[in-house]
Amino acid sequence: MGFFTLVLLGVGALVARYFVLLFANSKPRRDAHSGLLLPPALPDIVPYLGPLAGVGYLIDPLSFAKINHARLGNIFSCTVLGKTLTFVQGPELISAYSSASESDFSLLEAYKIMLGKLVGHDVFQPIGKEVYSALSAARVERVLPIISRQGVDCIDKAFQQGAEIDIIPLINETVVKIATTVLCDAATSDAFGVQLAKDLHVLQNDHSPLAGFAPWATAVTARRAEAKTRILQTFRDVAQSHLDAMTKSGGEGVDGFITYLVHHRFGAEKLTGKLDSSAVLPRFVPRKMSPAEHAAQMDGLVLLLYGMVFGAHSNTVMATVSLLFDLLERPQTLRKILAEAAAHPGVGEPGFDLRNHVELNRAGSESWRIRSSGGLWRQVREDGFALGEYALPKGSLVTINQGVVNRDEALYAGTPVSVAAASATATAAATSATVAPAAEAFDSERYEKFTLDGDTQSPSASAKCAQAATFGLGRHLCPGRLLAYRIVGCLVLTMLRYDLKVGKQPKMWMRLPIAGIDRAVGEARVQVGNKRSGQMVHPGK
Repeated sequence: MGFFTLVLLGVGALVARYFVLLFANSKPRRDAHSGLLLPPALPDIVPYLGPLAGVGYLIDPLSFAKINHARLGNIFSCTVLGKTLTFVQGPELISAYSSASESDFSLLEAYKIMLGKLVGHDVFQPIGKEVYSALSAARVERVLPIISRQGVDCIDKAFQQGAEIDIIPLINETVVKIATTVLCDAATSDAFGVQLAKDLHVLQNDHSPLAGFAPWATAVTARRAEAKTRILQTFRDVAQSHLDAMTKSGGEGVDGFITYLVHHRFGAEKLTGKLDSSAVLPRFVPRKMSPAEHAAQMDGLVLLLYGMVFGAHSNTVMATVSLLFDLLERPQTLRKILAEAAAHPGVGEPGFDLRNHVELNRAGSESWRIRSSGGLWRQVREDGFALGEYALPKGSLVTINQGVVNRDEALYAGTPVSVAAASATATAAATSATVAPAAEAFDSERYEKFTLDGDTQSPSASAKCAQAATFGLGRHLCPGRLLAYRIVGCLVLTMLRYDLKVGKQPKMWMRLPIAGIDRAVGEARVQVGNKRSGQMVHPGK
């Protein structure tokens, strides 16, 4: 039997398998335990690999979700490289999904499966009170001067010569320096910021759609493993240095939030109340502990530092690049933001408050809405979960696609719309109040009724766009979004003090299979002109 004949037989077998499974899956399936319906499934054309279209999810998750939701309804499942994935949309199912607790739907377990191979399973830990304290609104406001100063220093240094530069490395380094200064201290930022920025960029932006799913090692996973090893060693050195300094001085003269983390893990006297810089710390005296306990506490502190900087960096860089390029391509929106900025204290000035920059907040919400295309993943725990009329077996990976939610035309029906974004044939009367711009279009004026949700940029619960999924949904909102908003806002306003033009667009914006801002591939270059006179000028330190 010739090779060509074997190929034909193999292809024929796969085609026959496809139609058999297509017929079998066309009939409603029920869970044997609960009797509830199982989600419709895409046929597994190739055993283990799953449907060929399923592999396409790793390349373009938004298109995959939209096409198959249109074919199969508000819920469907498929197998990709041995993993069963379930996709959900629709108001009722989304509501049930987003209100489920961690005991029903585990975010941590899902991300260990989806990202553990790329960034390490150990980075995904339960969020403790010390993390929530570090990310509280009060704490974020107190570190705003650090954010402003670091941002202005890094950007002015890069922009002062006037040239065409790739802003991705610049913003990458600036964000990491801000995060390490806030978390540790300026000395740590100066000593390790540049290398940490390079390694974190590898961890989060060295892309290969198959790398996280494939059971074999790839060049991408090897590079990421090397970067992670360097990052963990850096934070181990930093943690040990702070512990030694605090032991020697009793905690005097040691700055940064890490001071409270060291007290919390190694101090003899327990901290009471909120773990925050507003508290008065007792003199640091090391707690007596066995070598094994000491090693466990140090390992935990190192992973916590890694996780906090990883979280602060992950989407902040791309959110900044996305917003800046969207503004540079939209002069009308940019003029509004510059006019508003000129009317309020600038970055670093007394009285500076990002909540005054409503136009910037609207533009940010719109930029990130459009460039959020991944999945909000959870893993079903315990004995399964009933989502509406469907049974989700234990261990299932379930997701809502951010892009599907954010592009749902129903979210924007009846919201205000700018004349510029309306159809050229629309009448002035129609554009004034009732016609919404297409959900695919950029139009920050869709947020005309936009109100700040406390200290966030998210619409209030009563707003039409309240379900936008850029920073999570329901119980699973990103706890670091307050800090991210501050960093992005400060950096964009600082860069807009200069006359900028687009030099080179990224080659593409890669859609991620997991939640987050799409990743810019290639360089994102801007031409740096003169500093704008009289607008947002930093008065100095």
